[in-house]
Amino acid sequence: MSPTQGTLSFFVLKNGKTVGHFAFVRITKDNAAIGYVFLKKSERGKGTSVQMMKLAEKLATNLWNHKHLLLKVRATNTPAFKLYKKMGYKECGREGDIIEMKKPLKRL
Repeated sequence: MSPTQGTLSFFVLKNGKTVGHFAFVRITKDNAAIGYVFLKKSERGKGTSVQMMKLAEKLATNLWNHKHLLLKVRATNTPAFKLYKKMGYKECGREGDIIEMKKPLKRL
């Protein structure tokens, strides 16, 4: 994938079966955006979402040296919104029922 365009998908496997997914949907010089975040209901509440987000942050920081990770979440998706806030994402805009969030990244 070019560091300035395209989509890069990651699948989360457990016992050889896909239980989750996330993708970098837009990548610019300083910012990465993550989207298409999915986790099977059976995996929710087990820390898998946190691990997925930490992996995304690590990739954005250490592979591409991005300064921010951006994402969008529906206002009705309260569990995801609360998780992102807990992980340090701040609301930076709204478009209808879509909340835009952003987190500064630190190189590890």
